[in-house]
Amino acid sequence: GMWRYGPDVQLELTRFLLRAHPNYSSLLDVACEGGWMLARLQRARPKAKHYGVDISEAMVRATRRTRV
Repeated sequence: GMWRYGPDVQLELTRFLLRAHPNYSSLLDVACEGGWMLARLQRARPKAKHYGVDISEAMVRATRRTRV
């Protein structure tokens, strides 16, 4: 299906990922922007490894600064 972006898209996507893959051990967020969803997922699954990439170097720097 098609994902429809609304104001709560990151929260909805996070909930979907945690439901669909409750025991994941690693996750790659492509186009991670500022790392907000990675931080949310890290809090939900602290033992999993979380990685983020983005085409924008500024977004990668912002993600590195995002606190978990």
